[in-house]
Amino acid sequence: MSATAPALTPRKGWRRVLRPATLVLVALAVWLVVVALVLLWARNDATEGLAMVEAAQDRSSPEDLLEGRATEPLVKARTSFQSSSRLMGSPVLAPLRVLPVVGRQLRSGRALTQAAAEISGIGVDVVGEAKQSLSKPHASGPERIVLMRDLSRLSAGAEARLRSVELGPERALVGPLASKRRELEEKLTDARTGLRDSGTALEGLAGLLEGPRRYLVLAANNSEMRSGSGMFLSAGELQTANGDLSLSEFRPTGELTVPPEVAPPIEDGDLAARWGSLIPNREWRNLGLTARFPANAALASRMWTAVGGRPVDGVLALDPITLRGVLRATGPVRVDDKTVSAENVDDLLLHDQYAGIESVTDVQTGRREQLGEIAKSALEALQQRDWDLGGLAAGLADAARGRHLLAWSSRPAEQRAWSAAKVDGTLGANSLVVSVLNRGGNKLDRFLDVEAKLRFERKEDTNSATLEVLLQNTTPDGEPGYVAGPYPGTGVGAGDYVGLLSVNVPAKADAVTVEGRETFAAAGPDGPTKVVAVPVTVRKGSAQSVVVRFRLPPDHPALRVEPSARVPATRWTTPGASFDSEAVREIEL
Repeated sequence: MSATAPALTPRKGWRRVLRPATLVLVALAVWLVVVALVLLWARNDATEGLAMVEAAQDRSSPEDLLEGRATEPLVKARTSFQSSSRLMGSPVLAPLRVLPVVGRQLRSGRALTQAAAEISGIGVDVVGEAKQSLSKPHASGPERIVLMRDLSRLSAGAEARLRSVELGPERALVGPLASKRRELEEKLTDARTGLRDSGTALEGLAGLLEGPRRYLVLAANNSEMRSGSGMFLSAGELQTANGDLSLSEFRPTGELTVPPEVAPPIEDGDLAARWGSLIPNREWRNLGLTARFPANAALASRMWTAVGGRPVDGVLALDPITLRGVLRATGPVRVDDKTVSAENVDDLLLHDQYAGIESVTDVQTGRREQLGEIAKSALEALQQRDWDLGGLAAGLADAARGRHLLAWSSRPAEQRAWSAAKVDGTLGANSLVVSVLNRGGNKLDRFLDVEAKLRFERKEDTNSATLEVLLQNTTPDGEPGYVAGPYPGTGVGAGDYVGLLSVNVPAKADAVTVEGRETFAAAGPDGPTKVVAVPVTVRKGSAQSVVVRFRLPPDHPALRVEPSARVPATRWTTPGASFDSEAVREIEL
């Protein structure tokens, strides 16, 4: 037999092959664990950053800005986002970044965290600079103008910085990442819009203060409602020059009826067509039949000159809620031997000033409307005292959100400022407004609870909407005659509510009907919306339900539920939400 070479044993051969493979697999496993940990830490940092941003948003009131309360969470947010961005750029992840799909996700994630860190940093700078500006003296008129313009420039500069923020790749992203990118893009757009609007509004306010300007001021009473505001029961003039303001004595609008021979024409076609029969161009208390304040204000400015007033640059409307905001800043004022404060002004103006007045036809009652007197005293306090700037800004912001403060100007630049400040009282094509207009000559709106319930039924080619409005008259016994009525000729008893339910629906709505009603007080186009109005009578202690139906296209955008300026506010129930209409709310169909 011939000798043969010994063969390798299977164990030794596989050991030599497996040893390097095992090392590769172990290294790969370790690398994957590290990658997972790095990504987890990056995600946790980003989540913490988002939480800090939300905390900063919760501390964004004027008082918070003055105290700098948003700075700490914004600094923490910037730190967290910077940490997340560094982790996303770690060399450990370098092999993944060269891959065509995974790499795009990593690059996008890092770009988003870098953008969030940059946005947070801009927020830190803005809060700091705003605090510094707001801490400057603002007692004199010129100082107020300088403050407004400083804040306007700050807003414009921050908006410009936000324009340069890059969000990274947006195509071919996985679902969660694409969603986060869209969310950040929307927030960035909202922030830029808010800063741009703030800058425009502040510059407009500076122009108004610098003057000279003359504005007609309409004092509205929410115990006798119109559409989107209280009834305008007194009027006066506001003059501004070099930052100083002066307010004339107010006159009851009941004494300012415009003679027919000098009554200005109703230039707004929809106002004339829907409500012209109630002569809003002669009777001030019939202004506000439409919720579109520009139409009401433009007509009011011409009516003012028709009764001998001087031409005005614009019109302001304010009510007790606005005065509450002013008094919150100035402290109490004395009016007719009464101490009027932010705590009691609502009750005084909406009810208590009528105590003891038993006749609804008392010719002296119009002269007893105290809102104008209190407004004059509060304005004088702003001129003469040190006051809380943050409190004033917060109070006026609350009033503006609920349509308790409205402004219109014949000057285009100034009108753009009021639009930016969201006090122009306009309606949009998607607006939904529920108003109850008092026609009983009493002051019962304080006791009329209004609840609106909205629901949708989706079909192939339409969204069918049902809006049920429940009116409940809670007038108590013992109310003075001027509050409870009855007004002669209404045919109802004391405490009974007589009015019109008016509903504005989006422009594209069709098949608008009111259940059980075939005739309407008003129906048809109302600016960018459609309106339908029907008479209602709600006896004392009873309730009435009115159902309005309309249809919307299947692709119709969100509805914009507008505040009504009622006190107490209308309560809304919509799919997935319940709220009081104290500010605009978006309702998805």
